[in-house]
Amino acid sequence: MLGGSTVKQLVELSGQHLSIRAIARRLDISRNTVRKYLRAPGLPVAKPRSRRPSKLDPFRDPIRRRLAAGGEHRRRAGSDVEVASERGTARWLARI
Repeated sequence: MLGGSTVKQLVELSGQHLSIRAIARRLDISRNTVRKYLRAPGLPVAKPRSRRPSKLDPFRDPIRRRLAAGGEHRRRAGSDVEVASERGTARWLARI
């Protein structure tokens, strides 16, 4: 999505009867982006995106049970998950 100042410049340049290609070159954006903003009745709204599943999602419930039962520290509980993923374990556990 373009920022407000860029959209304002885009509309101003269009008002000066510049071509889509010339506007795209001046603002260093794609011609298709220029077309999208000029065709839209208002500002285009970004579509909501669904959350991408994590590789560690299958381990979420077992780790929650272990944390609830033993009250162990989150990083210690992460040792169960290290086999599944070497990266991001601490961040993932913090979101549980």
